[in-house]
Amino acid sequence: MVPNAVVLIDGGASAVIPGSMDGGLASSTPTCIAVGATSPDDGSTTIRLTAAEKDRATDVGLLVFDGSIETPDGVVFIRSVEGAVYLSLGVGASRTRLRVLVDHPQEPSRIEVVAGGVIGAR
Repeated sequence: MVPNAVVLIDGGASAVIPGSMDGGLASSTPTCIAVGATSPDDGSTTIRLTAAEKDRATDVGLLVFDGSIETPDGVVFIRSVEGAVYLSLGVGASRTRLRVLVDHPQEPSRIEVVAGGVIGAR
């Protein structure tokens, strides 16, 4: 289960979390993406992080973010709001393109993050 029904995707400890979701499912700063998830009262959320578009699940197809974040540590992290790391992936770059896809437009139970199109090798 995802506490607070939000997951954070960032590039390291210096990430600045978005101040609000602005009424949407995803919100971002140059260093962090916040994505809404299924409320803990309604069930669990499965999160997947992959480096290749070809490995993406085909049934998680609603694109909620397509852009890049700063990844000064050369790693993409997926965390809880409290800071617990769920997943991480070495990307070896100071800026990384990310695509975030979900299975539902309001309370996704599946979130997929595709890291690729690296910008600025370390």
